[in-house]
Amino acid sequence: HRDEYANDVLLKCDDDIVYFDLDRLAEFIAFRRERREYLLVSANVVNNGVCAHFQQTMGALPDWLRCELPPGGLCGSLWSSGTKAEAVHNLFIEQPEAFKTTAVEPLAWNERISINFVGLLGEDLVHIPDVTADDEHDLCYGVRKRARKQNCIWPQFVAAHLSFWKQDAAMNLPAILGKYHDLAARELADAA
Repeated sequence: HRDEYANDVLLKCDDDIVYFDLDRLAEFIAFRRERREYLLVSANVVNNGVCAHFQQTMGALPDWLRCELPPGGLCGSLWSSGTKAEAVHNLFIEQPEAFKTTAVEPLAWNERISINFVGLLGEDLVHIPDVTADDEHDLCYGVRKRARKQNCIWPQFVAAHLSFWKQDAAMNLPAILGKYHDLAARELADAA
């Protein structure tokens, strides 16, 4: 069905995305459509090791939290720590504006990145021969190289990813979900 979707923008969104900036979704899609030099465009994802490193360098996350750039983009201390993930979520929920940057330039990233919320052009489906067991690795490396493109993070569009399996045992998931419910209520009230 590649030809059927050639003119579309496809969004891949994990089933545990608990927040995304609805006000900037159209801008994210427009950026994805316009910037054809990229294969994958990732949202600025809360609770994503690579994004957390960049969030820390832009001042959204305090230094005491220490969000290093995971080697090659894989795993890292945030990925393996529910305590750290819960702290990141709480910081975002308390001050979502700190994560919402007006930086115009995308952050080129050609190593692995968790594909929690990404945009892909339908015309690039031709470069994906099949779904593999490790689709994330293939999209970040093999497909990107076949397409002769780069991947990037678009810092202006924020999405929040609840948890990785390694984090679950140390997180109070119901409490975090309740706080996201309250954040949604606040943002909807502000929009009204």
